[in-house]
Amino acid sequence: MAELERIGIERIERDKYRFYRIMATEDRQRSTFDSHLFAPGELLELAAYVQENRAQLEQEAREDEERDVRAWSEDMKDQEQIKREWREYREG
Repeated sequence: MAELERIGIERIERDKYRFYRIMATEDRQRSTFDSHLFAPGELLELAAYVQENRAQLEQEAREDEERDVRAWSEDMKDQEQIKREWREYREG
């Protein structure tokens, strides 16, 4: 799970339509980690869903992070194996 520095909500109005942009930043430079547009009703539905399912969502986020760490580790092992094989091929 990314450590978020800040979550911002921006109100956007275009041609009589109103949306909210939710942006999550993960560092002090305000690099956008994720951003989504929601209509007003959707924003309320999202807030209610998160409130009701917070524990499950946090557990899923932890599982996703663990899965990503394992996948990254396997990728690094594969890269090292490829480097070794190429080294042996060039030397042999």
